Amino acid sequence: GAGISLGALASIGIKAAAEFEQAEVALTTMFGSAEKDKSLLADLSKFAAETPFEFPELFQSAKLLAGFGFEAGNIIPTLRQIGDISSGVGVSIKELAEIYGRASVQGRLFSRDIYEFQGRGINIIKELANQFGVTEGAVMSLVEKGQVNFGHLQKAFESLTAEGGRFHNAMADQSQTLVGLWSTTKDNLTYVLRDIALELINTF
Repeated sequence: GAGISLGALASIGIKAAAEFEQAEVALTTMFGSAEKDKSLLADLSKFAAETPFEFPELFQSAKLLAGFGFEAGNIIPTLRQIGDISSGVGVSIKELAEIYGRASVQGRLFSRDIYEFQGRGINIIKELANQFGVTEGAVMSLVEKGQVNFGHLQKAFESLTAEGGRFHNAMADQSQTLVGLWSTTKDNLTYVLRDIALELINTF
């Protein structure tokens, strides 16, 4: 009956509120600035509500990027690019954030990094060939010589997600599918319930 439905809604709100509070605590220890943390959490909530991704996986992805040294202000723009590509190839955003973040720490790209992207349907070799003005066959030789760095990967991601790029607006397109619509609707409902639960928790 209605009581069960209300109880279920309340438990969703309380669970989401608890997750949000845990996220706040986790981010404070990462950036050491309450202002940056609150702003990032608000942006992540908005991002989740607009895209086919849900808050917990976006938070995990943001935490990974922060751990790899990304500044608070660069996390959402980076996640937008990673999100478009992950939507386009059907790979977890967290998985892609981890590979991308690891490459940022290494500085240069190794053969295994190239294969990580290629194996997930992201034709990074083609993008690098365009950047260097060489054939696709010559790209691995440049990689092995240590001439391909994280800056080149960043440019490749920008090119893939910019207007005219293969993955431009892929998140928005996926949001319009039945699964995407369900995800965004669920996220929006969860945030309303979460905010009610947070208000109640703060009141009591």
